[in-house]
Amino acid sequence: MSTLEAQLPVVADLPRRAQSQAALHDPESAAMWQQQLDIETGPAGIIAVLHLAGDIDMLTLPLLCAALITALDIRPADLVVDLSEIHFCGVRGFVLLAAMARTTATCGIGYAVAGMGPHLDRAATQAWPGQRLRRHPDSAAAITATRHRQARTRAARFPL
Repeated sequence: MSTLEAQLPVVADLPRRAQSQAALHDPESAAMWQQQLDIETGPAGIIAVLHLAGDIDMLTLPLLCAALITALDIRPADLVVDLSEIHFCGVRGFVLLAAMARTTATCGIGYAVAGMGPHLDRAATQAWPGQRLRRHPDSAAAITATRHRQARTRAARFPL
């Protein structure tokens, strides 16, 4: 049985609604699900970094969906999804990640994917043919690029 671990010691208090969403899932699967959501600060707000590990497949897709919703519930300015520890991602996983890109764009939230290895990058290119998705080699590069983008955006909005 494959598992998806999103390693998440949460720095910020999550809303009760987000905490209760984990109870909606199969308790056996939820027991294998460790969430890690790192909260970084940027010039224009919170940067939520969701670290994932394992496989994204039919069994773990609902858990990934819940983790993404939980990350959005803290109202970040940007969301970075770290896939560096993902070994397998099914087509529906890529569809969910692409849908999250559209959702965050609609809500005015920045979105980036970090740590996609060559095996995932090839599949992502096929799954996201027309989508310009910000990709970074690792989460540190994604956070740095996000902070720079936030600073440029902030400077453009509030010139000296």
